[in-house]
Amino acid sequence: MKFPSMDFGFSFLLAISMAIQPIVAAPAARLAALERRANWDWPNVERLFVFGASYATTGFRSGPDGLPDPAHPWGNSLAMTPEHGPTNANGPNFVMYLTDTFNASQLLTYDFAFPGAQVSGAATGGNAGNDLVTQVQQTFYHGYTPAGAREAGHPTRTEWHGDSSLFLFFFGINDNQAVFEKPNYAALTDRDFQAYKEQLESLYTYGARNFLLMNNPPMDTMPDFTGKGGVGTRVSATHRQNIKRSVDNFNAHMSSMVVDFRTRHPDIAIAVFDTHALFTQMQSSLAAMNALTTQYGSHRIEHLTDACPAYTTVNDGSLGDVNFFAESCGAPVSAYFWFNRLHPTWSVHKVMAGKIAEFLWGWSP
Repeated sequence: MKFPSMDFGFSFLLAISMAIQPIVAAPAARLAALERRANWDWPNVERLFVFGASYATTGFRSGPDGLPDPAHPWGNSLAMTPEHGPTNANGPNFVMYLTDTFNASQLLTYDFAFPGAQVSGAATGGNAGNDLVTQVQQTFYHGYTPAGAREAGHPTRTEWHGDSSLFLFFFGINDNQAVFEKPNYAALTDRDFQAYKEQLESLYTYGARNFLLMNNPPMDTMPDFTGKGGVGTRVSATHRQNIKRSVDNFNAHMSSMVVDFRTRHPDIAIAVFDTHALFTQMQSSLAAMNALTTQYGSHRIEHLTDACPAYTTVNDGSLGDVNFFAESCGAPVSAYFWFNRLHPTWSVHKVMAGKIAEFLWGWSP
């Protein structure tokens, strides 16, 4: 079903036909996107490749078994937890909703996102873990490119084509946590984005042609920085100022990177989905939030800014029931915007997926 035009004003930056000014301030209030190729069509997408951290992870582990198929479109993560996989949303996350609720085709999703991941741990001085560099150069290259699979001694995990595949990226929260208190945060972010650029170039070389990058949501409004609900750990005004400065810098880098990448590769479709603007809208008021939960069939939100300690103690991202209720919280977990100090609930993720799908429908020449 095609989504009609909505009030949330995504706009487009036509990079080919206009001079690009340096981006040095806060992220744009609307979507920063680039003109895209005429052969992009969301209903024709057959493969979704996801790179990111905890917001995006479904628990998929690439291997010869449990690969996505029409009955299990996000693969072996469904077998791990039959209801919703090991997400950090106490339910399906936006990747899962985009795959099987707001999809426009039979979509198979290969999700390499990993909790705690950064673009480059080596660049930020943080924990490298399973960062974007690893996700691209090891997991994707050795599993999903002919040359890499030959090196690894097995067939490619799936056949895919650039025009019918979408590559989605959601990084930044862990990167900003690693650098926001450091005096040289800007230089560290420069290094981080050099690694980001290199991974995009690698994927282009491997055949990727459609790229959707999600920028960083506001972090100074997360319970970890506001202390609302009693779950924050960095609640001073200085912490909030510094994390806001870091997030703004990260998002400005992303906008510039996308402009540059599109200029150098006129045969690609690439855009930034403005997660920052969407979260700002959702958190502006309960009325604004619940207009969106109604629009996208999600759970009505009653608690917009705080997290409940009885729900934040879970360690594996699941309370066992998407509408788990603790009397001390006064409402089910699904009625909270925040699941814990940094992560929103599935109710928010469903709205995110609906908005992303709306954008993908409208991403036209």
